[in-house]
Formats: sequence, structure tokens, C-alpha cells
Amino acid sequence: MPLYAFLLIGVVVGTYGFLRVLIWVTQDSNEPSVLVEGIPFISPLICMMTEKQNMFTRIWQEHRRPVYTLRLLGKRFYVVNSLSLYQIIQHNTDIISWDPIKAHIADKIMGRRVSTVGSRVVKDFGSPAEGGTVWGLRKTIYPLIFQGRPQLDELNRTAFHAMAAGVEDLAAKGRTTIGMYAWLSHQLFVASLGAVYGPKNPLLRPKNERAWGVFEQGIVILMANILPQISARKIIRTREMLVKELEEYLRDGGQQEASSFAQAILNHFSQQGLGPSDLARGELGNIAGIVTSTMRSVFWLLYHVVSDSRLLALCRTEVAQLARNDSKPEEIDLAHISTKCPVLLAAWHEVQRAHADPIFSRVVMQDFLLDGRYLLKKGASVLIPAGVIHQDSGIWGSTSLEFDHERFLVDGKIKQRSSAVLTFGAGAGMCPGRHFVSVEILQLVAMLIMRFDIQPTEGGKWTMPDKHLILNVAFPTPSPDVEVEVLPRADPVWQFTFTKSQ
Repeated sequence: MPLYAFLLIGVVVGTYGFLRVLIWVTQDSNEPSVLVEGIPFISPLICMMTEKQNMFTRIWQEHRRPVYTLRLLGKRFYVVNSLSLYQIIQHNTDIISWDPIKAHIADKIMGRRVSTVGSRVVKDFGSPAEGGTVWGLRKTIYPLIFQGRPQLDELNRTAFHAMAAGVEDLAAKGRTTIGMYAWLSHQLFVASLGAVYGPKNPLLRPKNERAWGVFEQGIVILMANILPQISARKIIRTREMLVKELEEYLRDGGQQEASSFAQAILNHFSQQGLGPSDLARGELGNIAGIVTSTMRSVFWLLYHVVSDSRLLALCRTEVAQLARNDSKPEEIDLAHISTKCPVLLAAWHEVQRAHADPIFSRVVMQDFLLDGRYLLKKGASVLIPAGVIHQDSGIWGSTSLEFDHERFLVDGKIKQRSSAVLTFGAGAGMCPGRHFVSVEILQLVAMLIMRFDIQPTEGGKWTMPDKHLILNVAFPTPSPDVEVEVLPRADPVWQFTFTKSQ
């Protein structure tokens, strides 16, 4: 063997040994144990970018550690797999905080072209003091979309009309074939953003809907912030185009026809001194929160309902019971979909458990002894892969890897929501829009199963598609899309309305 080959092997072995020693020397014995796979400091980053959420599931299945440390160059990540440890974190949000992550997300989504006032608001996301911009937003906005509030009914009613129109357009085609995810995601995109931002919302234009798809896929690249002018050039260009469209919408007064929810957000930030450009940039983050997971989750719910003949029959029976007992016996009132359809709601809860895999991120603000045992060091990050908790057989039993909607039913009634379903977060940090998107999704699935028979094309069998994962998105995208044949049902031809929720 040539001398240079021996030298090369020596360098590689020496470097590997040095990195292993460096981890050992710089790791406190009270910290969660370090998981070392492959090349120290480097392999975890490679695995995270290639395997995405699956990396955390794989590690859990192989090691079963409630918490462990991943070391990257210049960075510590404490990965928490235990529900009980996560609940401790939720009770110590001042010490293990989500706020710096929010500030980072806002900064990267909005970009560099932010005013001085806009920069101040972004910083406030990182340390929201009482009476500050973010604190005031919570007090102003969150109550508007709690269950039972008229503003929530307003959003769901507007979304309902948009989705009902899409369903009728599909029925008018007779027997036809669609890509299930493509059709559903478009309907939810249009309905959600139309409900929130009104009829003049520029993202309803097809070119901007396509542009959003490009931007959404690239948000994780912006978050990574690795040479963004090179790695995210197309994403940045797309973002600036969307900002321009939203800024024109605001300057033209399009928000005056938006929902009271959107107007309250925009008015709140306007009162803090933000102009149309900053407001437009900020709304990109809100739009991501509204549609990103919604467009994907509706696919998985419809897939499980229509691919299981027993579940489909049960859902149809209970949705039919929402029919009005007046002069319109074939008109179903979907305002009560989330309170009077326990089987469909249970299926929705199970979809969240079986398919949602958000990764919650926190920053350790000061040294903290988690559960009296694990030292978390100031400045480190905490990652909670919800998919691991969603698949934990210690919580869900031997069927944790199976889809079973009945785990959320007792005597035909819906169980109280489990604290182990983390799709929308937990505690005070739960997503405030969860009621809006849940009713939206249930409405659309209900209309589709009542108006159509849906089968795989050419008489094929239902086959679960693969999952395309994105680190910053809770639900996976089906890959490839599932082609289905939809045939309008008759006798009766159900119609739909939305009156007032209970």
C-alpha cells in the first residue's frame, strides 16, 4: 500500500478519535447521554437532512432512551422522547422556551428587508414582555377563535361555502378521475385563505398558489440559514414576489373584506407602527400556519375513511343524522360536525396520532435539571419529536403502529382528547387555529363521502402511499398522489348548509 494511503488512513482514524474524545471531554456527566452514530458532530446533521423525522423514530426504536444528546458542531440538541418529560418542559416554559424559536422563524421568513420597527417586533417574539407586541397579540387574537365564538363560526361558514362550491363543481363532472391529494389540497388552500383574507386575497390566483408551493417547500432551507443567497436563491425570489402581491392587497384595502380575525391581527401590528411591507412579510408566517399542515392532513383522513368500508358506513350514518328535520330533509347542517359525529371525529384524532410528526423545538434559557436527573445546559436546544410519542406502545398499547379510530371511542362516544396527541402542541402553547382547521377538514370529508363513491382507479386496491417528509411540516405529503375515481351518489342527492355551531 502506498505511503500516502497509510497517511490518509491515519488522518481519518486520528480525526475520528479526536472528535470522540472532544465529545467526551465537553460533555457533562449529568447531561443526557450522547448518542454517537457514524462521524461525531457530522453524521447527525446528515441523517437529519436525509431521514428527517424518520431519524428520530429509528433512534427510538433502536435505543429506547427517554432523552439523549445529539452533538453537532457548535450545537447541543437534547432529544426528548418521553411524554412525562415533555410535560415537565411544558410547565417550565420560562426556562425551556419556544420564544427564541419564534423570533428565528419570523426573522428568516420575513427576510432582511424589514423596517426598524419590524425588527423590533421580531425581537419581541424572542422575549415577549407583558404589555409588549406579542403579549398584546395573544390577548387580542386568541379569544376570537375559541370554540363557540361568532368569529370562529364566521371563518368556518365562509370556508364551508368555498368547499361546498368545489364539491358541486366536482359533482357536475359526473364520473371522473382526480388526484386525491392535488384536489383536496387545492380546495383547502382556497377555502382557508379565502375565509381568512377575503375575496381579494392575492394567493387565490393560480400563479400565486403555485408560488406558495415553492416557498413552502423552501421554508426549512431558510431556517437552516446556510449560505441562503446560494442555497435559497429561488425561495427568496419567490418570497419577494409573494410579499409584493400581499403588499398591494394591503395598500388597496383588500383586508377590509377579510375576516374579523385577520383584521384584528393586521390592526394590532399596524398600531405598533408596521407598514404594508412589514405586514405582508409577517403574514407569510400566518399563511404557513393556516394551510401547510391542513392541506396534507385532510388527505390522510379521507384516505382512511374511504378505504375502510366499515368506517365509511359508520361515518355516513352519523353524518346523515345531521339532516335538518324541517322542509329540507335532504340538507345536512355541518355546523354540528365536530360535536355530533363521534366516529368521524375519532378518525380525525387517530389521523393526527398515526400521521402527524411535528418536531417541537425549544431553547434552554438557563441551566436546568430536568426531572431532577438530566442536566440541560443554557444555550442548548431541546427537540421533541411528537411522532415518537405518537407511536409509543407504552402509551398506545400493542396496536400503536396500526390505524384504529376506536381507541378514541368509549361506548360510541368520543373520549376526552388525549394529552399524548401532540399535533397542535400542548398546554398554553397549543395552536389557536386548531378549532378552525379541524372543522374545515371534517366538513370537507363529510361532504365528499355523502356526495360521492370514491374508489381507486381501474378497480384497483387501496394502497397506502409513501410519505414525503419536510422537517418543518407536521403532516407528510403522500407520494405519489393517489388517483381515484369519483362517482356522484343519488337517492338522495345530499345538500349542505352551515347554520350556527353549538
